[in-house]
Amino acid sequence: MDNRILIAVAALVLVVLAFVFWPEAETVAVDPPEVPVQKVAQPVVPAPDLVDPVEPVPLPDPPEPEIALPVLSESDPFTLEQIEDFDLPSAWTERDDLVRRLAVVIDNAADGKYPNRQLGFLAPSGAFKVVPEGDRVFVDETNYNRFDGHVDTLVNIEPESLVSVIDMLEPLISEAMGELGNRSDVKTELQAALDQILAVPIVRRPVELVRPNVLYEYSDTRLESLTPLQKQVLRMGPDNVQRLQVYLRRVAVALNSE
Repeated sequence: MDNRILIAVAALVLVVLAFVFWPEAETVAVDPPEVPVQKVAQPVVPAPDLVDPVEPVPLPDPPEPEIALPVLSESDPFTLEQIEDFDLPSAWTERDDLVRRLAVVIDNAADGKYPNRQLGFLAPSGAFKVVPEGDRVFVDETNYNRFDGHVDTLVNIEPESLVSVIDMLEPLISEAMGELGNRSDVKTELQAALDQILAVPIVRRPVELVRPNVLYEYSDTRLESLTPLQKQVLRMGPDNVQRLQVYLRRVAVALNSE
């Protein structure tokens, strides 16, 4: 066979083998020429200074759960529990309807009245004494000592604790005042009662009395014109009035800060 024919046949076989064994539609990857890689020196980064750990911010205390108040007619045990740290005499606490009694006192005192029925247990023991001097009569200053114990008991109560209890009982006091026809704000009425007592004058001179009828009256018309509550406080004597007023000013501050 002619050499040219042999070369053509060989070429044809190679073409056929190429189509049979070459992966269909696959591109032949040609390795790129190797390019020498130049190493670049990396800058040395200094280690950061050690920092004191940040103190965690304390979370606020969760709000105290609201205390469920009893109904007004069954509130005596709850009220006694709230004031048990006040160390009050049994004569002050062994009574029924404590919140209603307090509401009457606030309601009366705000108007300058003295609730004798609710506070009758505070009446001092012994007769009221006078000192005659010729045709004139003066208050015997030993009368004032009869009120020392009451004032001692009251001023030993922390004003903030007292206001805290009043604040807790406020809904019950408001309800009890409503039964009296008084729809005013409890703390507004209480402040009015405090203002009555804080306006009582401190009289350190001998107090002269007159007796136009059965009962004694103050000869000084300015004293006689005081409200019944103020005159009752005046009978406690100047030292007790001053101690009481100092204490009630602290109560007023605590009351207004709530």
